[in-house]
Amino acid sequence: MTSQPSKNTKFSIIGLVVLGAVAITAIAYNIDKWFAGGIAVKRIAQTCDVLGSGCSSALTTILQIMGGPQVLLLNLAIATLILAAIKAFAIIITARRVVLRYNYPLEMVPRVAEALKDLGASDIKVRVSDGSAISAFTYGIFRPVICISKGLVEKISDNELKALLAHEIGHIRQRDNLAIFLALFVRDFLWLLPISHHLFSIFIHEKEYAADDFAVKVTGKPLDLASAIISVAKLSHGVKAFSPAYATFFSTQATVKTRVSRLVGSANRKAPSVLRLLLSMALSVIIALAVVGFAYAQPSVIGSGGKCAMGTNCAKLNYKCCNHR
Repeated sequence: MTSQPSKNTKFSIIGLVVLGAVAITAIAYNIDKWFAGGIAVKRIAQTCDVLGSGCSSALTTILQIMGGPQVLLLNLAIATLILAAIKAFAIIITARRVVLRYNYPLEMVPRVAEALKDLGASDIKVRVSDGSAISAFTYGIFRPVICISKGLVEKISDNELKALLAHEIGHIRQRDNLAIFLALFVRDFLWLLPISHHLFSIFIHEKEYAADDFAVKVTGKPLDLASAIISVAKLSHGVKAFSPAYATFFSTQATVKTRVSRLVGSANRKAPSVLRLLLSMALSVIIALAVVGFAYAQPSVIGSGGKCAMGTNCAKLNYKCCNHR
């Protein structure tokens, strides 16, 4: 184990950043070209013309109003960007509502305060929920806090509690919530491409492993963390435990078996599957080509009598798709 970012982490980060940068650059380029050429004003005028032009096909008319392939792709990109933003906002709001329930006085759970003191992390804020629920996660993107249930604290040993808190402190020290939240946004924005999901999966694995490594470095007891992971898995088996999508001790991506195997020394980080990587890349290329091909294959209407036809000139001048006879 190592406290330094692994090659897998760097690989997934670079991949997601490149994908996001390419997509954002494409959007920015098209928006600039759109407004610089005054197409927005022309689009309004031509839309009115199209609606009154008597085109027989409703679907064709809608596609014509949407414009040429570049504008069609831009609209698709903007739509997915908006949906990704809405999902990100929903995650934040939902997490905030749940975390407000974690208002049990920390003084009533002295074991947590003692564990933080032993870990040299008295500056870390912890919120505790009353009740028997089993939960432990790090909440917050810019000012993260650890949330843990009283029920979980009461059912694990002192060493397991210390290891669990050290793992969550690792997420905070390494700013994992922010990194994972941004990666989640990029994945949702590029949800159509399998490669984005594959890279996100690798990224999540590595963040969980890095937090485990941090806990081991702080406590010096990998077996205590392995025991904590197993105990939490048993206690939460068959129980739906809430945690934000961007960081949690109950990770479903990095499995209990793999994490425990690493901690007891029977397994190390594995390189990403080359076959899965190539397959996801190939599928992503096919999907991207299909989307672009669909956009450029839409019919335009030439100026001779308003009949729909295929053609390079029509595709380029789609905003002039319909003319009155």
